[in-house]
Amino acid sequence: MGRCRAICLALGVLPASWLLAATQPLTSLALLLGRRRRRATEALLAARLGVPARSAESRRIVRGAFRNMLLNLVEPVLLERELARGRSLSDFVSVQGGEHLQAALASGRGVIVSTGHIGAWEGLAIVLHQLGKPAWIVTRTSKNARIDALLLRRRLAWARGRLPKKGSALRMARLLRAGEWFGLALDQDAGRQGLPLEFLGATASHHPVAGFMAVHARSLALPVCLLREPGRLRFRLVVEPAIEPDPALGGSLAQVDVTRRLSRALEHRVREHPEQWLWLHDRWRGARRARTAAIPHSGAPARARASRVRMRDAIPAQGV
Repeated sequence: MGRCRAICLALGVLPASWLLAATQPLTSLALLLGRRRRRATEALLAARLGVPARSAESRRIVRGAFRNMLLNLVEPVLLERELARGRSLSDFVSVQGGEHLQAALASGRGVIVSTGHIGAWEGLAIVLHQLGKPAWIVTRTSKNARIDALLLRRRLAWARGRLPKKGSALRMARLLRAGEWFGLALDQDAGRQGLPLEFLGATASHHPVAGFMAVHARSLALPVCLLREPGRLRFRLVVEPAIEPDPALGGSLAQVDVTRRLSRALEHRVREHPEQWLWLHDRWRGARRARTAAIPHSGAPARARASRVRMRDAIPAQGV
């Protein structure tokens, strides 16, 4: 616990140039110590993007993926410090697709800000707060309450509130119907509760929460990424058009369609900026365990289709 506090203190007081520069040797150390994870990442790149292992491009992407984890610890702290000193968000963040964000705000409807572990995902809560719409987050509750409080303190400072992963589907639906926003990273393996859909050319298990809530809570699914740009503390907030259920599809088919469209939006960004995505997590490991019956067929009876996709524990335990 003392080490955690020391790290937090160092992040809060050391110069930004020192902290950002320190991520380079720490990345090299992580690559050296994490040989097994590095090789697994190289194998994923070869299989999903066709990037030959041990090539210069593979090394660039792998190093970027490892460093991205460290940057997501440092950058939110630095961004907070600059904002506290009176700097404007526009000094650090440009917005691409701002009209889509404004349309979602003007709708008055609940929104699931659907992102992934790409770019500066830990800074997205700060950005949403500064833009006038703080989002709720969904997390697991740690067995150690003190550690839980320490890890979540920074996120909760910028969030609207927090819901636990288990047993929160009904409350989430009520909040969405009341016009609240949720920020969810939807690109981790969903295991048996997920929908087996294609991602980067192979089947992966997808969290169905955004599709479920779009149908049952009439919320919008808003694809968003906070990408890193060249320069110190420079980011680009990419907002794509909100996704709604296709009225021509029924119940579960509409849920699957929303999930698939969100997945394609993220896939596009990963292909554009592979070095900013979390390749260290095996996105495809749970595909074999995902329920093949989870994707309904258009000819199935309506009652059967509606029963196949449920929330249960399928809400991902990480917000923005």
